[in-house]
Amino acid sequence: MKKIEWILNMVYYQVFRWEKFTQNFFNYPFRRFINKNEKVEKALFDEKTGFTSIMAGLIMSSSIALFLVFLVLTVCSFLQIGLNKIVFAIIIMVPSYIIYNTLVERKYVDYFDDFKCLPRITKAKWGLLAFLYFIVMISLAILGFWLMIENGGNII
Repeated sequence: MKKIEWILNMVYYQVFRWEKFTQNFFNYPFRRFINKNEKVEKALFDEKTGFTSIMAGLIMSSSIALFLVFLVLTVCSFLQIGLNKIVFAIIIMVPSYIIYNTLVERKYVDYFDDFKCLPRITKAKWGLLAFLYFIVMISLAILGFWLMIENGGNII
């Protein structure tokens, strides 16, 4: 379980780095109009409470929800049962919230200091693996919907 926690937090760190990069990229044209304000920098890029951290958390919880979508739709398609939309949402949201809070929430702060000290090549490798992680999660969700449609199941 500790290894899974470490991997998910490394993916979270990579998402945080990417989100920070995109925030800097899109805010670059406006930098000359905005004074470098410490409060603004903290609100955007703080590892614990900044907007970038919140967006990274949203992306991570969404990826966990996509995996659960795949599992639920695959089981429903093989059992050929339909699900109510409300039941489907509850089946996806509650476990993804529990998994996210158990493995990632607020633990990433402890890991960030360790991850910052890693060599650049290791960070690049994990960045590629994080990208592949999200591609796999999206593909699995699409596969789940396809299996559901092919096997005659439906979400009512």
